[in-house]
Amino acid sequence: MRTLLSAIAGLAALCTVQVQAQDLIRVASFTPEQAVGVRFVMKPWMEAVQADVGDKVKMQGFWGGSLGRNPFKQFELVRDGVIDVAWVLTAYTPGQFSQLQVMELPFGVKTAE
Repeated sequence: MRTLLSAIAGLAALCTVQVQAQDLIRVASFTPEQAVGVRFVMKPWMEAVQADVGDKVKMQGFWGGSLGRNPFKQFELVRDGVIDVAWVLTAYTPGQFSQLQVMELPFGVKTAE
């Protein structure tokens, strides 16, 4: 699991040239700090990445929409360089992630698990 999280972090860093040039990676969510996604996904991911990269970079969380409250605009905030990593719900941004739309088709799986 830790290797997977590190790989995702590395891919995110490679995809954003601006992130490589700075010492601070801004991680943001439109949900509050107490939300399930932040507490059980984003914060543990940040801790795992920080443990792997050490002091080379610093990751800072911005919760509750402090850098952008609109959940529909999270991807745009990353694209525009306001934040480096965001909690993005692909269903909120139809058309931006066309390859993931197949996941929304009905009857593709038997259970939610």
